[in-house]
Amino acid sequence: MAEKLRCIALLRGVNVGGNNRLAMPDLRGRMQNLGYENVETILQSGNAVFTATAKQLATASADIGAELKRELNLDVRVIVRTAREFERVSAADPFVSIANDPAKHFVGFLATTPAATGVAALGSLVLVEDQVKVVGEHLYLWCPNGYSKSPLFKFAWDRQFATSVTMRNWNTVDKIRACLA
Repeated sequence: MAEKLRCIALLRGVNVGGNNRLAMPDLRGRMQNLGYENVETILQSGNAVFTATAKQLATASADIGAELKRELNLDVRVIVRTAREFERVSAADPFVSIANDPAKHFVGFLATTPAATGVAALGSLVLVEDQVKVVGEHLYLWCPNGYSKSPLFKFAWDRQFATSVTMRNWNTVDKIRACLA
């Protein structure tokens, strides 16, 4: 019998500013149709916790994205992490000691390792209070005045890093972690 893993799917750009509208029951149904088990959605921003075999996990990002495109005509990027990988995201947070507002503390989930030139470009930004650090396939931000007021808001993450990036604030990260417990 194949080992089953608890996983998280993070959809990029779903239900943001009226674009890429996706009802969470539709997301659950599409994922269940793909054979994933125990699918739970968190908030309305395209977060789903589910159970998959290692074989399913290997193609989950592409499979979920293709299913949403085929069945709902949504073209969204999907980034998947196992529960163990998700827990390591929290453990590796470099701003845990200073980030005192989870709504202004973010983690970016990257589809692949970012391009070195993109990481280097971060050094050219003038950041007064904001802080950013790339750790593997994750991007950590602390924006004490809010992300939309930060120079980081205008940084073209996907283009600069040559990979898909989807952001979640720490409130969302905590809600996802609670579903994994």
